[in-house]
Amino acid sequence: QLCDTIWGVGFGRADKIALANGLPIDSVERLEAALIHTLQLSTLDGHTYLPREQLLQKGATLLQGATSRAQGVDEERLSLFAEQLYEELPQVLQNLTTQEKLINSEGAIYLPQLHRDELTVAEWVRVALQRRARSIDPARLERALTRWSSAEGVDLDPLQRQAVLRAARAPLYLLTGGPGTGKTTALKGLVYLL
Repeated sequence: QLCDTIWGVGFGRADKIALANGLPIDSVERLEAALIHTLQLSTLDGHTYLPREQLLQKGATLLQGATSRAQGVDEERLSLFAEQLYEELPQVLQNLTTQEKLINSEGAIYLPQLHRDELTVAEWVRVALQRRARSIDPARLERALTRWSSAEGVDLDPLQRQAVLRAARAPLYLLTGGPGTGKTTALKGLVYLL
C-alpha cells in the first residue's frame, strides 16, 4: 500500500520497509504488490498487458530477487520460498482478478485502467472503420498537396506523397515508420489538406 499512496516509493523501497517491520516474506499482500508492480513496470516497455505465464514468471523473479537481498533470510528459507512462489502466485493472481484489481482477458493480464483504455480505443477504431472513405477528387488533393509542398519548400518522396493522399481520404489511417522516415513531414502535409 505504501508504494500506491506515496509518490516515489516503488515496490523495492516499500518491500524493504515492510520486511524490516515484520511483514512475512510470503504474505499475500507482498505477493499481490509484486504482481501489480510487475505489470506497472511492463508499461514502461510499452506493454498494455502481460500474458499470464509471463506475469507470473516476472513476478516470481522480482520477489526472489527482493527476498534474497532482505536481511535475516537464510538460504534454506529462500529456497523454500522460491518453491512456494510457483504454487502460491497463480492463486494470488486469481484473487486479484476476482477482486478486479487486475483484469484477465483470455490470459492477457491488464491493469484495470489500461484494459478500459484499450477497449475504448478498440471501439473508436471500430466506429472509424464503419465510416466510408471521403469522396474527394484525387486530382484536387494532388494539386493542393503540390501547392503546399512548393510553398513550404518540402520535397515529398513518392511514398510520403502516397501516404498523405491515402490518409486524406481514409476514415482511419495509421502512419508508421522508423526515425527519420518523414512521418512528421507527411503529417504536416495531411493537416494542410484537411
